[in-house]
Amino acid sequence: MATEKGTNGAAKAKETVETFKAVMLGQRNEFYIQMVYRGQLNRKEIAKLCDCTTSALRQNPALKELLEILEDGLRDKGMLPPISAAGKAKKQNSGSKLYDPSGKQGIAYAVRIMQLEQQVAELKVQVEELSRYEEMAKVVADMGLIPR
Repeated sequence: MATEKGTNGAAKAKETVETFKAVMLGQRNEFYIQMVYRGQLNRKEIAKLCDCTTSALRQNPALKELLEILEDGLRDKGMLPPISAAGKAKKQNSGSKLYDPSGKQGIAYAVRIMQLEQQVAELKVQVEELSRYEEMAKVVADMGLIPR
């Protein structure tokens, strides 16, 4: 929704919160039951009723908090299904994740380390075989049986 001329985003946000309070809070239980979609209230329907966008429901902190309080209250009444364990974990870890640029590089390093460790093991086996031949060459040289 475009803001009217002369109103800024903060004023529109406050207006949306007031509209949400007026429309959504205090409704009868049957009203909410009709809006349940995938275990929560249908965001598109709420946006239509409050004359706002669905992004406002996600981005406006006050509106988001009011919606969570409303849904938690409905869950307590048994009108919405409880949040699953995965949903609770997602809600707790909802902070933004930092990008780790060394992630792919770390995997490449791990693969390279495994290759090098395998190569070192093969070379150790070769060294053991060659050291046996070196010992035999010393014995033959001491006995004087050096082939020419």
